[in-house]
Amino acid sequence: MSITQPEPGVAYPQLLRRPGRSPLPGLVGVLGGLIGYLVIAGLFVEALLGAWWVVADAGPWTAFRSAAIGFENPAGMLAGNLSIALLIPIAALIVRGVHGASARCLISVEQRVRWRWLAVSTAVALVAFGVHLVFIGPSSWSAQEGFVGFLVVIVLTTPLQAMAEEVFFRGYLMQAVGGFAASPWWGILGSATLFALFHGGQSPALFFSRFAFGIVAGWLVVRTGGLETAVAAHIVNNVLAWLLAAGTTSIAEVRAITHVTWADAFSDVAVFAGITLVSVVLVRGMHVRARTPRTTVVMSDAADA
Repeated sequence: MSITQPEPGVAYPQLLRRPGRSPLPGLVGVLGGLIGYLVIAGLFVEALLGAWWVVADAGPWTAFRSAAIGFENPAGMLAGNLSIALLIPIAALIVRGVHGASARCLISVEQRVRWRWLAVSTAVALVAFGVHLVFIGPSSWSAQEGFVGFLVVIVLTTPLQAMAEEVFFRGYLMQAVGGFAASPWWGILGSATLFALFHGGQSPALFFSRFAFGIVAGWLVVRTGGLETAVAAHIVNNVLAWLLAAGTTSIAEVRAITHVTWADAFSDVAVFAGITLVSVVLVRGMHVRARTPRTTVVMSDAADA
């Protein structure tokens, strides 16, 4: 069975656009994806924590589960990160099942990872956040209890968690809206709003910080024609934030934060703005494609596998 290819010469948010531009497929996909995720992720977390509890003989279940949900032990962080990672296969299945397109549309306008651009984007993010830490970094370090376990979980699974959020929010949600909206800003604003709300209860300043990140990341996706820059910035931000938490206070303490100052919020936004400015310059110099090629190729199921 053949799959429908993107129209030639369109931007990333329009990769799922089809003649007629009906909002129905996008609406079905977004609602189905969010509801499906809430159900599947909840079951997944309980199953993983249950398996950990049995194997580790971790004492009373109620106490263990409560500590895990609060990220007081590595098991909770592992379950949390991997449950969010489920957004990747969920988005891929929706793109194929609802829109009849290749899941590779979620990656870039070239339907592949542009590894050179990803490497450059990662380097830019590392430098930007490294400079930021020089100014706001802690004056002393004191690793929390269970640091090694948390370190392993952070390094191995936080990139998956950050990538999954980008694939679903900056990827599928933007394309679902872009399938019928002419302006990419509807997708950028919509995905940024849902992304901020996805993080639960929070103060206005913290919501603004996450919303602003969503705006910047969404615009970068449109400008660069793919998820690579947004994924790189998100991964570097999350990994460094959790490492900083584990090495100064605790993962659980940072996990419970629902309030930040406006100064902290604007400080975070400034880093994302810096990454954006540098990326805009580099994307021109490296001739990174922002739209699909002018020719299309019909692909089969075997080619899509």
